[in-house]
Amino acid sequence: MSLQIGRYEFEGPLVNPRGVKDIPGVLAIMSYRNQEFEIVELAESANLRAELGDQENQEYWQSKSLGMLTFSVHYSPRLGQNRRSEIVGEILREFDGECQEFQPQRGLVASGSR
Repeated sequence: MSLQIGRYEFEGPLVNPRGVKDIPGVLAIMSYRNQEFEIVELAESANLRAELGDQENQEYWQSKSLGMLTFSVHYSPRLGQNRRSEIVGEILREFDGECQEFQPQRGLVASGSR
């Protein structure tokens, strides 16, 4: 399944990081509650699987989540850290600089297909 976040396609939402590749990309940590997703954190990482498996990160994300913790990944193995950071900034600007609830009808995220 995929989600469109901004103009980027992300795989997810997922609940288990086991199937995530250990390559660079952008990570969207989300809380799912009342049939809506709230972005808890957007981040770039050189190793998405390691980032998701980090216990401190998991504890922090869970503390910020008011619902079921999920995540989506945008694989970008050919992009450097600066470009991945630019993607994060671009998406945040689309959300007015904040991680917040999003509505699919606003065009920021649309439900995907398999």
